[in-house]
Amino acid sequence: MRSRIIAVSIAAGLSGAGGVILAARGYTNQQATLRPGDPTQPRVWIENTPLRVELTGTPGVTLSPDTTVQVRVARQAWEYRVISIPAGQAPTGQQLAAAGADGWEAFGIPFQTSDGVSLLLKRPVR
Repeated sequence: MRSRIIAVSIAAGLSGAGGVILAARGYTNQQATLRPGDPTQPRVWIENTPLRVELTGTPGVTLSPDTTVQVRVARQAWEYRVISIPAGQAPTGQQLAAAGADGWEAFGIPFQTSDGVSLLLKRPVR
């Protein structure tokens, strides 16, 4: 019985000391709820700080406040190409540089074929 009383006293002392430490560091539960698990009041502070942005090499456009600009949403159309690389070889820089100069870019992952490996390329429809 005496060992239980000592254990409870030690546990109570440690939890009290822990609470004091947390309170001293600012960890107090300022948004307590009636029941555990209940959501607290939403309190969020957002501070926006302006960032300086400088555009260079772009002509300035000025519109009057009553100007209406019509826009339309358009899906980007793509065209695709496949480069086949024979088995046991790697794509040469020349192949990729030539395709890149024409606006092609590799995407996805290479896939195995019976003759080697194929790379998928895409570019916006011109």
